[in-house]
Amino acid sequence: MQNAHFIVSRAILSSTKDTFRRCLNLSTKHLFTTPYLVHKIRISRHTRIDLFNRNFSSSGPKSITDSPVEKINAKVVPKIKTSFSYDDSVKSVKYITPLRALREYMLTKHDLDQLPRYYSRSPYGNETKTLVFLRSDVEQMAYAKHGGHDDFELRRKLMKDMERRTKTEIFNLRKALKYLQNSAEAKATGTSVFMDKRKSLFTSGPGRVVLFAIAMYGYIPMRNVSSLISGVAIFFLGAGLTFYHSVQGILAPHEFESVNLALMVMLGSLLSEGSTLALAYREAKRSSKRQNFYSVRHWLFSGVDPSTSMVLLEDLAAVIGVVVAGSAMAVTAFTGHVLPDAIGGICVSAILATVAGLIIHTNTEMLIGRAIPVENQEAIMRVMDNIKIIRGTYDIKTTMIGGEEIRFKAEVDIDGRELTKRYLETLSLDDLLQEVKNVKTEQQLAHFMLKHGDNLVNTLGAEINKIEEKIKVIHLFIQFSII
Repeated sequence: MQNAHFIVSRAILSSTKDTFRRCLNLSTKHLFTTPYLVHKIRISRHTRIDLFNRNFSSSGPKSITDSPVEKINAKVVPKIKTSFSYDDSVKSVKYITPLRALREYMLTKHDLDQLPRYYSRSPYGNETKTLVFLRSDVEQMAYAKHGGHDDFELRRKLMKDMERRTKTEIFNLRKALKYLQNSAEAKATGTSVFMDKRKSLFTSGPGRVVLFAIAMYGYIPMRNVSSLISGVAIFFLGAGLTFYHSVQGILAPHEFESVNLALMVMLGSLLSEGSTLALAYREAKRSSKRQNFYSVRHWLFSGVDPSTSMVLLEDLAAVIGVVVAGSAMAVTAFTGHVLPDAIGGICVSAILATVAGLIIHTNTEMLIGRAIPVENQEAIMRVMDNIKIIRGTYDIKTTMIGGEEIRFKAEVDIDGRELTKRYLETLSLDDLLQEVKNVKTEQQLAHFMLKHGDNLVNTLGAEINKIEEKIKVIHLFIQFSII
């Protein structure tokens, strides 16, 4: 039995070699030349093994609890039962934006002008305050205008039903008009319905792709999807067909014909594709500088702008392919053998396959979700470490969500003392002291705490906005989730 335990323990220690080395940050030699004390081995039918009191020295391992550790009180304080009750002035306040008030409560701008206005901290960086209304005031205005709560709810239900029927009628009307238009064009031109549908697909398809690509939320990865489809369909299909015809030309050589017209076509293609390549490279260079990339190659491999990258790679492959194909055709015309032409076709297929692989790789990473470069993440961390109100930053996650957008998530520990200090810097301490002296009753104390607690939360929101603005200096297209 002792031998069995020894064999099991040796096997477990051997299988966990890398795990111990990473966790304890020890070298392999130090790890396995030091004796271990196996405290307990228990093997059940679920293969549960409880292991390892490690003894790295004769004096025994030093407990982690021996070192002094500053404890942070993070417990949730339970509610104290008391007979104190808040008065009617202390109640939850709900704000609503003017746009929601107009849309959801069927009010007009003239109705909103009669309501008291409030200003809340704006969630947008281009403004400091945003106009809001009390939801209770908006509801009372809506009830008074539409004849009470029940009449208002009935009217809102009828409005939703009318909107739904209107959308259905508009859709049916457009469908009928489209059918009549197609029928009239078919009778006038003699084309079939299939040709009309194909024409409609090819004319409206690119526009729909662009519409998805410019959508603000939800459809940003559509550009990566379209680039991925192009990489798979166009480049791989072109590479496969080119390789097939080139190999067929080697196995079954055809008769040599004049290539003068083909060389002229190659020259025209080189000029047109070269001009497009120059424009795409200029745009890529401008984008790489704007997004703080080291070079165009680094920007291209990052896949932040799939549309421009697609055009640049396509034109680059076209220019190189034209040069290779033209050179092969010139050698064929000079020697009179078709083998150089076939070899040039194989080289062109290899170029297309390489470009296709690069496009698929970069767009797949963007669709899956890739972290930003380490140097950018470290720069963001340095900014957050230098902010006084942040006591600690934990669980940093950065993900590219398509294109130039980056989602940044961090759990931060706010220093309450520093935050309170920032709030006190906005107050007159003499007035605050006088306000404290005027507190005589529990209700006055509650109002005092609620007032300054609300202002303290607003101060925290303003400080978070400042943090976001500082981080946006490093990356312009970052979205925040600071917890």
